[in-house]
Amino acid sequence: MRKTLCAALLAAACLLMQGPPTFAQGGNSATVAPSSAGQISGLLTDPTGAVLAGARVELRNLTTGHKQRLISDSFGRFEFLLLPSGVYQLTVTANGFALAIVRDLAVRSGQATPTDLTLKLATATTTVQVDGQEFRLLGTSSQKVDADARGFNRNTAEVVATAPGASLRDNGAQASIPMLHGLGDERTRIVVDGMTVTSSCPNHMNPPLSYIAPAQAAQVTIIAGITPVSLGGDSLGGTVSVESRLPVFASADDKLHEEGSANGFYHSNSNGYGGSVSEWLAGKNFGIGYTGVWATIDNYTDGAEHKVTSTYAQSTDHTVTLAAQGKGNLLTLQAGLHHTPYEGFVSAQMDMVRNYASSLNLSYRRAIGRGTLDAHVYGQNAFHEMNIGHDKSTFPMPMHMPMNTHGRDVGYSMHYDLPVLGRHTRE
Repeated sequence: MRKTLCAALLAAACLLMQGPPTFAQGGNSATVAPSSAGQISGLLTDPTGAVLAGARVELRNLTTGHKQRLISDSFGRFEFLLLPSGVYQLTVTANGFALAIVRDLAVRSGQATPTDLTLKLATATTTVQVDGQEFRLLGTSSQKVDADARGFNRNTAEVVATAPGASLRDNGAQASIPMLHGLGDERTRIVVDGMTVTSSCPNHMNPPLSYIAPAQAAQVTIIAGITPVSLGGDSLGGTVSVESRLPVFASADDKLHEEGSANGFYHSNSNGYGGSVSEWLAGKNFGIGYTGVWATIDNYTDGAEHKVTSTYAQSTDHTVTLAAQGKGNLLTLQAGLHHTPYEGFVSAQMDMVRNYASSLNLSYRRAIGRGTLDAHVYGQNAFHEMNIGHDKSTFPMPMHMPMNTHGRDVGYSMHYDLPVLGRHTRE
């Protein structure tokens, strides 16, 4: 733990001295991952002792409301790995059997929680089973962002592009735009940690996803079609939702939970370099974390040894997270600062000469009954400047064409997520 903490602090010191940046693509990298996590595993059988394969198993964190689902294997076994310490609820459904619920499952760091279950036969009433995976809207996909994806990609839009239903339109080193049904960010709703974010630039030089660094992203959800009311419901192309990693607190046996990571890269073509650092410290009820990402890239050279101008960029992202939990409540405050001092656009007449954005997002979660209450109050302020970049300032003649934009997003959201189970739906 000391080595991990020292490495993260050293990387943070380098970050503060370097100044800039936002993307983190390929190259040589090294990552330090969290080492302490718990797990829940078990065996499903029927009253005769035969194993139950193909049963649907759902695990829900009673503090954060976060859910995971899987199907029991051919031997009737299931296993949830890398679980943060906390209290969970396990729900098992299988055709022909009664619903099984195990409440208040305690998970501790570095320990396995065995949970073997014998399911009872269902009663004679006819039940229509509705599973969360099957009930998902048509055209919806959801995927977790692993550590390699956070370190390899230059911007979060490239992470989104790997999800089914999404494509990508390159628009600068850091300004890639996700496309749904051929529609860009003005017809697609972008939601970051429950906060609806819009672009401040008419030329799409600061798309909303540039405000969350890949090192922050944990899960991406794509709704390439009709958007539910809980996510706005008024976007033609669909919705892209990106969520950060949930806070992890110390277990009952630990006084302090610490995790950190560091990542760096270098590209010989374009002389690009940068990295990210992340550190999280938490007790049983309170936690604080920091994530910093920086990168600098120069014009690259093509296969004919010609320099491709206006492909340079530089940016920095800083995010500070405060979290508190207690009695089933989770309160999180996240403050972000994004700065791009310059970015070239090879196919445009203008370039970005400054982009400065700050954001504040206060969220509250609480498990109430079988559902989860999720509320957000947020605000974002962006100052965006476009002009002729240094590569174009003298071609074909000296030019000066400033275009400044000030954008502001302020809003709130509140919804209650109540899963529908088989016992609540009858013929």
